[in-house]
Amino acid sequence: DREMVYAALRSGKSFVAYDAIGDATGFRFQGRSDQITAMVGEEISLAGEVVFEIDSPLRAELRLLRDGHVVARHRGKTLRYTAREGGVYRVEAYRRRLLKSLGWVFTNPIYVRP
Repeated sequence: DREMVYAALRSGKSFVAYDAIGDATGFRFQGRSDQITAMVGEEISLAGEVVFEIDSPLRAELRLLRDGHVVARHRGKTLRYTAREGGVYRVEAYRRRLLKSLGWVFTNPIYVRP
């Protein structure tokens, strides 16, 4: 198991979740273009557009960032966004706890190449 974890970290196919805020089991971030699907840490070509899908097991404020800037946000369990530009896309998820918004999930990026 340890080698699997190290391999995932080396390849960027991972995300950080703070379980004290909520169980992130089942959290998913992917991009689809034509019939190709890219997961966290992978690269995908921009063939007109890429549809990003974020699925969360718990309600959260889901933010999709492109090159460090928020391009979409939604409070709930899902976020869908159609990208028409290349860039580095990643997700941040925040949950409310004790009247504060706390960082819960931070993903590695999906790279969209023109």
